[in-house]
Amino acid sequence: MISLYIVERSAEGRTKIVDLITQYLKDPQSPRISLKSLSLEEVRFNSPPHIILVGEEIVGREVSEIAKLKKIFPSSAIIARVPPALDNLSFIEQLARFGADEVVSLQTTQLEFFRKVILLSRNGSKLKSGTLILVDGGKGGVGVTSVSAGLAEMLVDSGKRVCLVDLDPETQDLSRFLQAKPFVNENLSLLLSQAQPIVEDTVLNSITQVWADDDRLSILTAPPDGDEMYESRNPFSRLFLLVLEVLDSTFDYVIVDTGHARGILRRSLYRVADGVVFVVNRDPAVLFASVERMNKGLSELSPDSHIVVVENGSVDSGLPSKILKQELLEATNLEDLPFISIPECSSGRVWPGSGSTMMSRGKRSVRRAFLDLGRVFGAEGNDVPVRKTLSFGVKQLPAPSEPAERLVSGVKLR
Repeated sequence: MISLYIVERSAEGRTKIVDLITQYLKDPQSPRISLKSLSLEEVRFNSPPHIILVGEEIVGREVSEIAKLKKIFPSSAIIARVPPALDNLSFIEQLARFGADEVVSLQTTQLEFFRKVILLSRNGSKLKSGTLILVDGGKGGVGVTSVSAGLAEMLVDSGKRVCLVDLDPETQDLSRFLQAKPFVNENLSLLLSQAQPIVEDTVLNSITQVWADDDRLSILTAPPDGDEMYESRNPFSRLFLLVLEVLDSTFDYVIVDTGHARGILRRSLYRVADGVVFVVNRDPAVLFASVERMNKGLSELSPDSHIVVVENGSVDSGLPSKILKQELLEATNLEDLPFISIPECSSGRVWPGSGSTMMSRGKRSVRRAFLDLGRVFGAEGNDVPVRKTLSFGVKQLPAPSEPAERLVSGVKLR
């Protein structure tokens, strides 16, 4: 995802540029870009972007401000939007001396603009960027939360730093199952209400370390519940993407439990994702819902992103795996799509509330399935489970090889 700041003196000027680029982004072939509109005074309170687009008011009247922006963000590329009266080689040479890396004008086409943005973001900026993975499903109960947590543990065991994102403000299953507190994320609320700036320090204050003895796994617990999450005119989705952008620049992998997202939020997540894990099971009722949701997601997914289907074997009866795979891939016209099956495992079912995941509590075949899933996203892991402690560090979890009888949240599970 390319982060692009629009910096202009007036709010009207910023809105004009944002509206133009937003129109460009409706093209399904457009690159994945997150936009943020800022005044000159607001710039210093934000983390470095890949590119800064400076508007005509600043370029035409306060060109020296470009040098100040370059000093604040030396690793970010700067594009200057040149007014028609100044669109000449002499002025462009002056812009270059102040630190501008590229220019655009009223004559710049959509294709030319995207070409400049792509080249500058990949060649000019050295900002770190992780991998953003969505875990989604056609309906509730297919195992989206279980797969999210298991994939995260696999990636951590391969030596990566991972941040999980819980998008279920109602039940907060991912946060509760991992015993990650607080369940009410007040710090995130401050960011999404714009009471605090979305910068690295404030975003990192919103996450929780899952295991007391391992700082490689963190979680962003759920945002506050409300209809604003799904309203197209509300800035919630834009602000939440900015939070993800900071996490993406900090962690090797960001895994979003997308099961409860809908509307503009879900479409925005698909647009910026590097990959999607789509979870299904053998229940015939899941097939139709999965095909419909996958097709909608694919229409939003960037061309350079990829999707993998995971069959959660927790349902004992239903469609045979071979028929499920055939019907699903034919219905989505994706015959070459990666398809990974996680076998049924009674010991893996007791992971909720344990602080561990299916990856370490499941049998060897379950762990191998998660290893295969991690390899799709470029990670190589161990076939040996690692014992973990609870987030508050009060007890050591038993090894997965011990009997599967556990006391979880006061309920005995077998």
